[in-house]
Amino acid sequence: MVQHPEKLLTATLVPGNSDFKGGFAQWRLEPNKAGTHLLFDAQLKPDFWIPSLVGPFILKLMLTKEAINTVQGLENLFKEAHDN
Repeated sequence: MVQHPEKLLTATLVPGNSDFKGGFAQWRLEPNKAGTHLLFDAQLKPDFWIPSLVGPFILKLMLTKEAINTVQGLENLFKEAHDN
């Protein structure tokens, strides 16, 4: 993982450590009136067969849910650390 000064986190997927051949993810944090806006972008190359008709949609849905759960977990950790 690489942290950039412009509030951008970049992660590169290491082949062999997951079910993907490769890929990357970027998390960009931008301030806004309500707090912080998170922009997430990822490109992944699966190392498994995906049915062409519905597979990409289902995979994107699953990965989106996982990203949302991750962010909610980070928000909860932040709140717990600052409530004490």
